[in-house]
Amino acid sequence: ILVLHKGEVKYFGYISSFIESVQGKVWRYEGPFVLKEIPEQGIIIGSHPTTSGIEVRFIAEHQIGNSETVQPTLEDAYIYANRKRAVI
Repeated sequence: ILVLHKGEVKYFGYISSFIESVQGKVWRYEGPFVLKEIPEQGIIIGSHPTTSGIEVRFIAEHQIGNSETVQPTLEDAYIYANRKRAVI
C-alpha cells in the first residue's frame, strides 16, 4: 500500500504492517460524557451514544481515563499517518 498526503509519501509497505504501526494507540472510552482530555490529547475517530452516555473511539499515545485499547483498523492507521497535529 502507498499512502500519500499532500504529495508526500506517508507510508509504503504492507497493509498489515501499516495497521500494526498503530497497535496500542487506538482506544475506546465509554462514560457519561467525553473526557476533555480526549480531544485535547488525542484524535477522535468516532463516537456514538450508549444507554449510559457515550462511547468514543480515539487515537492517542497513552491511555486517557479508563479507556481500553482496541484492535486498530486500516482507517485508524490512515488517520494516524495523516494527523494534522502531533498526538501527545
